[in-house]
This record gives sequence, structure tokens and C-alpha cells, in this order.
Amino acid sequence: MKYYHKLAFVVIVFFILLVSFIILEPEIHDHGLNHELRDSQDYFESETNHDDSDKKEDTGVSKKTLQTIVSMFVEKYRLNYSYKLPESPWVTAAKWVKPRQIHPDNAPELGAILRDLSTRKITGANVGYRGTQLKLSLTLEGGQRAAFKPKWYARDFVILGNPYAGADRHNGEIAAFHLNRILGFNRAPLVVGRRINLREEVMPIAEEKLLQTFFKKDNNTCFFGKCYYCKGPEDGVCADGSVLEGTMVLWLPSEWKLKNHPHPWRRTYKEGKHAKWETDNSFCQLVKKSPPYNTGPQLLDLLDGAAFDYLIGNADRHHYETFTQTDSMVLLLDSAKSFGNPFHDELSILAPLYQCCMLRESTYEKLVLLQNGVLSQVLRTVLATDPISPILTDLYYKAMDRRMKKIIQLIHKCIEDKSKERVLLVDKHS
Repeated sequence: MKYYHKLAFVVIVFFILLVSFIILEPEIHDHGLNHELRDSQDYFESETNHDDSDKKEDTGVSKKTLQTIVSMFVEKYRLNYSYKLPESPWVTAAKWVKPRQIHPDNAPELGAILRDLSTRKITGANVGYRGTQLKLSLTLEGGQRAAFKPKWYARDFVILGNPYAGADRHNGEIAAFHLNRILGFNRAPLVVGRRINLREEVMPIAEEKLLQTFFKKDNNTCFFGKCYYCKGPEDGVCADGSVLEGTMVLWLPSEWKLKNHPHPWRRTYKEGKHAKWETDNSFCQLVKKSPPYNTGPQLLDLLDGAAFDYLIGNADRHHYETFTQTDSMVLLLDSAKSFGNPFHDELSILAPLYQCCMLRESTYEKLVLLQNGVLSQVLRTVLATDPISPILTDLYYKAMDRRMKKIIQLIHKCIEDKSKERVLLVDKHS
């Protein structure tokens, strides 16, 4: 029976893709782009100077068709938190990990694993494992490790300044995980929201290194842990009384070793100093000639990641990780520098796309299905069941729909300039 359900789903997806392409194909040849603008970055920067997210347009797709697509995605990605697992959730999650996925595209067990991640008893607590941002390293009943990223901001707080400013947004990590699922990437560790009583659940079992960093402020329990920016109480985070909201990120199995890579399109993080890609719009040609991007899936993974990061507003992907296994995917780890400012679209995040003018055909097809407001409807429905919902405000959903439109415009411009065959690539690793 499961086979027939999967077959029916594939047939429906194929039909909708075919209808969508027929409807959207004219846009490839006539989508109102200014042909006099030779530099694609300048073009997309000029497009950002006005916000047309509320503009009513005839998309050429009926509301009924759009709602059918929304229902299809919701049916596939909605979580069942009451699912009964036949074995340990941690064993199930560990079995899922492969060189090209951290979790399967669709599995009923996922809801149950996230449920246990958000409710299992904490048996150990220590300072975070590494990095610049404050986090806890927790051990859950059954021996599973997880990282806990605490809440710093209210949901509607807007981060101003440079595109990577501010502390981690724990809710952004949750939204990014589910967006990764909806896009079919399946490259992000499992994430769920949780509220923890620091005095009852953490302090009694905390390691001394962590316990020494706890303090009281305005009758709230606080701690500053240990990290690059964790210097003392002035850098600490405080609970509401003793209850702290945050995000639980499931630790990957120890047998899957990670390799760290500098991102080719990383920033200098120095005022007035530009990276080569910021001044050379042909930078991608250099990247394509250099290992490991001249063979294998890593460059296409980075291009997927550029679209993903642009949608969530993450401009802080200075390094990335792969597994040490051959043909490993580029993992989507640490997406918490996201959803900081719904009013600003940081177009430099798309530099890999507009400089390479390449994308997996499968990724493009998914983006086409998710445009016209479909993404926001699907993601809103999926996120509604997280334990610390609501995860995002309306402004961020609107921002993602607006950014989706700009990604599609970019791809169409590339197709117009270079041809569909050179831009949309069929890849065995997709």
C-alpha cells in the first residue's frame, strides 16, 4: 500500500510540474528584465530598492491549483508527534544518516524523534562544544547528545546593522530545518524547540565548568557558558524566572566525521576590505577550475545553499562542513544567523548563483512549485506544531515569498542569457 501511495504522489508532482512549466515558460523569454543591465548583481540590487511583496498580480496560476500544491506539500511534510517508534529514537535517527542525507525526504518517525528531543529527561549538561555563540551541550536519556541554543530575542525583534549582526536566532534554526525539508535538501540536523527549567533540569546535573557560569539577575536565572564571545555575566543569557526557551539540535552520530571547508564566497568581516568575489563578477570561473569544485557535487550543493541562505537571510556561511566520505553533501549546519531582518534582502548571499548562473534542475523545479505564496503557507502550517510555536512572524513569511520571486527572476535571466541547458543541470547527486 505504501508503494502505491508513493507512486501516486510522484504522478501528482510530475503533473503539477508539467502544468507549472507550461504556465511559466513564457516568463523565461519575457519577464520584464532590463537587457541594458549587463552586470547581474547591479540588476538585482536595483530590484531590491522597492518592496512589492503586497502587490496583487495575476500569476497565471489559479488559486485552486496553488491550494492543491500547498495541500500536497503539507500532507508530505506535516509531522506526526504521536507516532510510536519500534526502537530508540536515537537509533532510528542514526540509521538515517548517509553521505547524501541526514534524514529521509519523508518519514513518519521524524515527528516522534523530535517529540523525544523536546521532552526526554536531561541527564548531563556542559558548556557548548565550540564556536563563537553561547550554547549548552546536553545529554538526554538514552545517551543522545544535543546542542541547546538559547533564546536571545523576541520573535518580532529586528536585527539592524550588517547582514551577519546579532546573536543566534534560535527560532531561525527551527524554521531553517523545516525549509531544508520542504526544499528536499535533507542536509540539516534535526531541530526542535524546547523550554528548559534551568534550576530543576540543568543545574543539578551540570558539570562544574558550566555551573560556575550561572548567576542571578532581576530574580532570573542566567548563565554565560564558554565560547568566543562568552566573557562573563555581561554576555550571559537569562531565563524567564528559571525557564529558558531554546532550540535543541540533535548531535550527528560519532562515526560520521566532519571536514571543515572555507566557503569560496566567504566575507572578510572587515570594514572596507572586500573579498575577491565582491569585486570580480567572473569569480565563479576561478572556483569551477579549483578542487573540490571542478568535480563532484560540492559546487552544486553550494549553489543550492545560496538559494537556501537567501530565503532565510543567512549571510554568515563563512565555512561549511562535509562528511569525510566520498561524494558527501555539503551539510547545512548552524543556520541560526537567519531571520534577522524581514525588511532587507541581502542580495550578496546570491553571489554564487548570479556569478555561476547554474542550479540543479531538481532544485529549480521545487522553487517553481513553492513560488506565488506557496512556501509561506506550507512552512507556516508545518511550523505551527513545534513546541515553541509560533516560530516566525508574518513579516518573515512575506519576506521569504518576496525572496523566492527574486530567485526565480535571477534564474530566468540566466536562462535568457545562457540557455536552459547550460543553467539547469541534471545531477545524479540531487
